[in-house]
Amino acid sequence: MSDSTGSKKPAPGFARTFLFPALWIFLVPVLGGAFFWHAKSDFDQELRNSFLAGLRAEEGLTAQERAEAEQNIRRVTMGQLLNDPAVRQMIPEETQTHYRAFQWMLLISFGAIALAILTFVVVGFCVACSMYSQKIQYLSLAFGWQLIKLAGVVQIIAQGTLLVALSYWVTALWFNIYIPKLIFLVGFMALAAICMLVVAIFKRVKMDMPVEGVCIDEVHAPKLWDRLKSTCEKLGTKPPNYLIAGIADSFYVTEQPVKIGDKLIKGRSLFVSLPLLKVLSGSEADAVLSHEMAHFSGNDTLYSRKIAPLLMKYENYLEALRLNPPAFPVYYWMNCFRALFELSLSRHSRNRELRADAIAAQQTSPKDLGAALLKILSYSKYRSKVEGELFNRQHVLEGVAIGTQIEQGYSAFAQKFVYENELADLRTSHPFDSHPSIESRFKNLGLSFDQNSAAQLLFAPGDGKWFHEIDMSTDLERAQWDDFEAEFKTAHEQSLPFRYLPSNQQEREVVVKFFPEHQYTDKKGTLTIDFEKVVHSTWESAIQFSELTDCSINEGTIFLQYSQAGVKKKQNIATSKFGKAAAGEILGVFQAYYQRHCTAVAFQKHLETQNAEFSNSKSD
Repeated sequence: MSDSTGSKKPAPGFARTFLFPALWIFLVPVLGGAFFWHAKSDFDQELRNSFLAGLRAEEGLTAQERAEAEQNIRRVTMGQLLNDPAVRQMIPEETQTHYRAFQWMLLISFGAIALAILTFVVVGFCVACSMYSQKIQYLSLAFGWQLIKLAGVVQIIAQGTLLVALSYWVTALWFNIYIPKLIFLVGFMALAAICMLVVAIFKRVKMDMPVEGVCIDEVHAPKLWDRLKSTCEKLGTKPPNYLIAGIADSFYVTEQPVKIGDKLIKGRSLFVSLPLLKVLSGSEADAVLSHEMAHFSGNDTLYSRKIAPLLMKYENYLEALRLNPPAFPVYYWMNCFRALFELSLSRHSRNRELRADAIAAQQTSPKDLGAALLKILSYSKYRSKVEGELFNRQHVLEGVAIGTQIEQGYSAFAQKFVYENELADLRTSHPFDSHPSIESRFKNLGLSFDQNSAAQLLFAPGDGKWFHEIDMSTDLERAQWDDFEAEFKTAHEQSLPFRYLPSNQQEREVVVKFFPEHQYTDKKGTLTIDFEKVVHSTWESAIQFSELTDCSINEGTIFLQYSQAGVKKKQNIATSKFGKAAAGEILGVFQAYYQRHCTAVAFQKHLETQNAEFSNSKSD
């Protein structure tokens, strides 16, 4: 599962993608602050005019006294006047309450703005510090997460309060009306956002990772275990607690809890790929294993284990924000912080891969590691190609034999790989980290990076030494391929109904298998829904899904608009007439069957476009 480069549009910059959207955090506080400052100023002016009118009506004052009193009134705000008990008695209680509300809203607005700025500064400092080491990265992320989590809750409460206040006061002050439904809706959404955020904070993070493979103990691979222990001793680190052998196209280590079937294992785990062990020579496999053990020596897996739950909690937090419109500004604001931390995560991920490469090259040789990287890369590419071609077939697969097909065809594919691919940006796959490009890894190893040099390394024959040192490795690999191929075949067959607009009996049988006919009876007759149409026994004719021009559902009634023989028609299905139990099922079945039809139509159009482009390219 490698990535190759083609002609791509330049990716949007960090500022455009993350920073500018994050500035929406200031929208509600700034608008709220501006509005309530305006409202407060209006109240100040009204009260001032009222006092000035009273002053002008008062008799017995000299011109100088009147001028001084008028100057004092113009200078003093309503807030200052409210602090005077004598004056406060002259102002209606309702007016005082409204004015206090404006003051609180202004305080909340300014507080939300200040909190956003302060969080930007502190988190930015944490990100800068996290660049220095993995330990500081973990501490910075742990502290930053707590700060952002708290700041996010405060921002949601503050901005929700401002939105509710604005929904009342904007219409009340500017139009002399208020809209209860609007206030209730905004309040409900703000409260929902707060509740979802609190749930996300306390949501338990499940960190155990399911892995397809088999644990290999020392009894069944003694020489391989001895090699691992010897390598770890040289590197000054402890060997893995578990060795897992599977058919995935990568090697990796982890300290995350790993679930193999129903068994949960904890501690240091090394995953080795049985198919890749067959492709590699003994020295090439040694280089890969040394690379993986180097991750243990650098505490890479330790800090990955510590950081992973923090990132998972962060993702849960973001998802809770993304699902509620009033929280969108806070979502973009926090997403910006996540992107900032990603800069640090990517930097350390690259550094630890290059460090592990350098250590592996010292333990074996740069050429051994370079050859192993190219073989892993080309194997992954070929496996992806084989699986993709099989999955794209438009008929039920009788036999899959993915493992056998890859094993038999890989050598021929590898002979062409370096000459038919842009190698520079290709990366080996990994379930946890993003790897540096193959070009940067070769340069780090001091190897030449050109097609001829790469070809020499890739074409070096592998002896599968460590594959053969595992007891019953062939049987273990075959059993896992059998399970994988059975799941692959099932997934492929389940996808076919969403591709077919059946043109023959075989395709029809495939669709009917997953989308069988359903019938429901009401007092007037029977409603029938199958993969291509819906019909009621009282209708003049069935309505084909292909004839629908519009479809909507409202309060349990399905409204259909369709065209038959050029004539536009309408029909409704009141599901409540079929009974409470059947009503929900009818809606679900209709939506699923109609969505299948729409998906198949879109797929067939895509297929026609692809075929047309292929024909044009051949003619050119």
